[in-house]
Amino acid sequence: MSILHWTRSLIDGAKAPPADDPTAVSLAGAYRAYRAGARFVDVRQTFEWRDGHIAGSVHRPVDQIVSDPRLTVTADALIVTYCAAGARAARAAAALRANGYARVRALAVGYGDWRRAGYPVERPERRDPSAR
Repeated sequence: MSILHWTRSLIDGAKAPPADDPTAVSLAGAYRAYRAGARFVDVRQTFEWRDGHIAGSVHRPVDQIVSDPRLTVTADALIVTYCAAGARAARAAAALRANGYARVRALAVGYGDWRRAGYPVERPERRDPSAR
């Protein structure tokens, strides 16, 4: 196991949701939801977000969602949470569902799988520290 994978497994703190979890969504299912206009919420840490994220997603770390699950979407909006491997996404999705968001799914795999599939990603603009 590479150091990166080991670190990500520590960050997630648990295994990804089981494949038979009815609230988990496959990579292909998530992409269909993306194309249909679902709201994607990246629940990873800020340093992970800065390395790249699903295009158009909003960033809200899982601990923030657990402590304050309010989002700026209607309770019936289709929401897909995602992280590096699925565990944090499942935790965030459960918190959102417990607080009235009925159409929440957690990506069963991680951001890296999305990126490797060639689906839309973006990185925040990096500012040149020498530019003034």
